[in-house]
Amino acid sequence: MTDDSQAPHQPETAPLPGEVPAIELVATTVGYGGPPVLEALDWRVERGEHWLVIGPSGSGKSTLLHLLAGFLTPAKGTARVLGTELATLAPPARDRFRGGSMAIVFQRQHLVQALNVTQNLGLARRLAGLDPGPEVIRATLRRLGVDAFARTRPAALSVGEAQRVALARALVVEPKILLADEPTASLDDRNADTVAELLTQEAERLGSTLVMTTHDARVRERFARRLVLGERGRS
Repeated sequence: MTDDSQAPHQPETAPLPGEVPAIELVATTVGYGGPPVLEALDWRVERGEHWLVIGPSGSGKSTLLHLLAGFLTPAKGTARVLGTELATLAPPARDRFRGGSMAIVFQRQHLVQALNVTQNLGLARRLAGLDPGPEVIRATLRRLGVDAFARTRPAALSVGEAQRVALARALVVEPKILLADEPTASLDDRNADTVAELLTQEAERLGSTLVMTTHDARVRERFARRLVLGERGRS
């Protein structure tokens, strides 16, 4: 079930004539060898739209993000991202497509502990095939309010600071598709609100398509468009 009523935080995203959608799932079924986790799912996301994916545990929220990122392929149906059916790409080409088009924010930050904050962002740009971009890195850290930690290693950051740095690492590659998996789940109210606001504002600034999964009722009202998954991943 989808809900695409308009709200102040939702950018205008009328597609251009002939423009392919950011995401298009047609009768998509995904499983892990047992009963399907996502079953016969149809979903279309236009470029620049912001969507929240909600549903009970086991409904397939994380599976959906892994599918969109190309870590999983459908058992049935099709899944296209930016007009490309990822299942048709060989793994190296899929990795290149992901690196050049997407960024992912996880619930756990997965920052490289041996590198400081600036180096973590620089590594993200190199892996995406971009130039070092020191000015872009500095500007991104400043916008997310973590520029004071530019030379700090992740172990010295608080949970909220680390999540904002993880968000900065995703945004510094200026992705076309931004995927966020429960990014506020481990945060207190103040940090959850800050991260959700930064995530939506920065995605809008970049014109990125944003898909965020959550159990967190605190952030739901920030999203006008919602995909509700049921017990077997049916909308």
